[in-house]
Order: sequence, then C-alpha cells, then structure tokens
Amino acid sequence: WTVTVLPPGARKSVVFAQVTRPVQEWERREAARMAPLIEEAASRHRVAEQALVALEKLAASTQAKGSDDCPDYEQRLEAARAELAAAVKARLYPPRLVVDDATPERVASMLSEQGGRLAILSPEGGVLSLIAGRYSDRVPNLDVYLKGHAGDAIRVDRVSRPPEYVASPSLVLGLAIQPGVLDSLQTTPEFRGRGLLGRILYSLPDHGLGHREIRP
Repeated sequence: WTVTVLPPGARKSVVFAQVTRPVQEWERREAARMAPLIEEAASRHRVAEQALVALEKLAASTQAKGSDDCPDYEQRLEAARAELAAAVKARLYPPRLVVDDATPERVASMLSEQGGRLAILSPEGGVLSLIAGRYSDRVPNLDVYLKGHAGDAIRVDRVSRPPEYVASPSLVLGLAIQPGVLDSLQTTPEFRGRGLLGRILYSLPDHGLGHREIRP
C-alpha cells in the first residue's frame, strides 16, 4: 500500500493516467471479449431463478388444493434449487482490476466477483473518506481493507444480498493525495487504533513545481 503526498498542480492525474492506461485497455478488451459469455451466464441464472419460482407457486397451489396429482414436486424442487445454485456459481462478471470511488461494501463484492484480486488506485484521497464512513454516519468500515491487506478470509452475510466469501483476498492500495488530506487522517482514531495507517508506505517527494520539464 502506498500513499504519495503532493500539492495541487503536481500533475498527479497525468501520472495516474499513464500508469493505469495499460490496465484499463486490458479491461476494455476483456470486457468486449467476454460480453457474450457474461450474458449467456446471466441468462442461465435468470431462467433457473424463474423456473424455481414458477415451480414453487405450482407446488403451493397444488398443496393448497389438497391434490396429489403430482407427488414428485419435492424432487423437482430439489433439482430446480440445484440448477439455480449451479447457475449462481457459474455467474461471470466484467473483468475489473482497478476501482476508485467504491464503498467498503462494494469493494467486498468486487473482490468476490473478481477472484479475490483488486486494486484501489486514485490520484485523489476520496476513498479515505469512504473508509471513514462518509455514507454510514461516520462509522469507519475497515474490515475489508485490513483483511485485503493481510490476506485473511472475507465472509459477508447480509439480508439484502447473497453471501460472499473470498478465501485469500489481495487488495492493492495506491493513492496520491494532497497534504491536507494527510493531516485529516489523524482525525479518525480508528485508522491508527486498528492499524490502517501503519500498513501504508508514505512518500513525500520533491514535486518540482515551477521548475520542471512539462514534456520530458
């Protein structure tokens, strides 16, 4: 994990664009190549989901009428559940290696979707305010970042979404921030208390502002 501290006008965005361009081009190529496969897997998931719902309704209707016309509903339901589980497991997602403005919850989901590998790269420090709880009443959510750094397993169980499990995550963090953002990190006690700040390699280079080559 690296955080580079530079003042405004130090061309952070230009450097980030150069460094991440090959990765972004790979993402675009792979997304185009995989688009038919992704849609096929999504279609299979929708069909399996709708088939199970339809079968459940039919079984409930038959049971409500006290009919034994089709006593094999339990076996058919079991097969439909297995089909849906297989379709969920086979779901494909557009390849992503780099994210920027993502909540901790979304980072956990993307780690699950992308095989446990993800990088948060940004020429700004906005992600730090997300970690600090911008959208959660200023309650920091550090678990996914600490586990992503250490490689500890991530298990997420929520009522609103399917369970997520990442056995051995690897989360890269590379930010370029302004000095004021570095100062503000100290106002979130959890960052230091839970060891987030201690995992980062900080760099405060000479920016050369005012006497550098614009197009070396």
